[in-house]
Amino acid sequence: DVYKRQYRPHSRTLQDQHLRPVRGHWVLNQHGGGDEARSLWEAFHWGRLYESPDGSVREFRFLRMGKADGARRSKAETALAALVTAYGEPAPSPQGKQWRQPFRVTRSTNPVARVYIAEIGLLDGSRDDLFNGTSQEAHAFYQNHAKDRVREVVNTTTLTPGPDCAGCKRSHACTDLRRTSNVLRVPPLGGRPRKVSASTLRYISRCPAQAHLRDLNLPKEQEYTPANRRGHAVHAWLETQHATSDGDPCTAADVPEDWWKTIAHDLDEEQAHLGRRMIGHHSQICPLLADVTQAQPEPPLAFLDTEANTVIVAKPDLLYTVDGVLIWRETKTLQNTRHLRHEHLFQRFPQLALAVVLLAQKALNNTPADSLVELEVLTGDGCDIFTLDPDDPAEVDRARQVLAPLATAWHEEEAFPTRPGIECATCPVARWCPDYTEEIA
Repeated sequence: DVYKRQYRPHSRTLQDQHLRPVRGHWVLNQHGGGDEARSLWEAFHWGRLYESPDGSVREFRFLRMGKADGARRSKAETALAALVTAYGEPAPSPQGKQWRQPFRVTRSTNPVARVYIAEIGLLDGSRDDLFNGTSQEAHAFYQNHAKDRVREVVNTTTLTPGPDCAGCKRSHACTDLRRTSNVLRVPPLGGRPRKVSASTLRYISRCPAQAHLRDLNLPKEQEYTPANRRGHAVHAWLETQHATSDGDPCTAADVPEDWWKTIAHDLDEEQAHLGRRMIGHHSQICPLLADVTQAQPEPPLAFLDTEANTVIVAKPDLLYTVDGVLIWRETKTLQNTRHLRHEHLFQRFPQLALAVVLLAQKALNNTPADSLVELEVLTGDGCDIFTLDPDDPAEVDRARQVLAPLATAWHEEEAFPTRPGIECATCPVARWCPDYTEEIA
């Protein structure tokens, strides 16, 4: 095969042109001590492995879907990768149920003399070098930058359900992953649970191909309009204020002229002024004006719909309790509310339909009669609150009428066809779409 004969790992790699790719993994394993003497801890990395023919030189490459950006990778992660590269033993990649068993390592007798760690950007082939040293230097790097973090991760007993629950091997046994049923009303598929959110359902309805390309985490371009960025900045400001207020409500006086800079957002002058007015209007309907007993800004929530074998993920803008009533609030920043009607809220904002159904199904161990969903709408000219009742059968039915077809379309989609049209011009993953043309956009 000519391609294989001419293959080189990377045009900007070591001067040693004989560095070759390695199949499988390098694995460090160690039995626990004390009460955990029977436990086997294994460390390995996900990426590309290379070594010299005699095994004395090894290189591990992190892969980033966009451009290489080593500054975004922590020293702890790089240090652990360096240690595993220096001292890990070769092992084949497990298949199927073999992942439940320890790696089948092969003890090597040839020590590693040189270790290289790099990051490769899959978008353009860019490369950032992260570590270059001996095995002893890799060990010292690990001791200084990763050992304490690894100990913290290994010894933690705190469970934090979230989007990763769908891929967790312990999801069905986890006691902290909330169980619910009859939310999506779709039949289960075999294997591990799938994951879905209101955003996924919205993308599927707009263009199945876009939803699929987003799920692949392909690099995005121009994902957010100026109005989107302003909305994100307003959300970030409110989240910060609610998290650090000690129960005090927001006031217009709290918002400095350069408010967006304090939360590291980049806005043009027009959007910055508009966002400041929106935050000022929020102070009129800030939930902390009431006697709030518990407030959680942007809590990551995960629910296992046992009938659908699907992990549902959601992130309310604020989850709070007033006089024993649990309130799920979503906040939207809009140009105006001219066409906003209560009876059309679920169609426009599917996350509201999902929230109402989840609370109606007692997914938060709540009582529907003591639960509410709120939509806070902020514009440059004012504010408004829409209230949705998960204890109202008619309200829940309207929510299900919107949620059911979205969930069914997501559940049954297998081909992910494209839907070329005017929205292609603003699609953030258009460059990866087989049917995208500038004429369509």
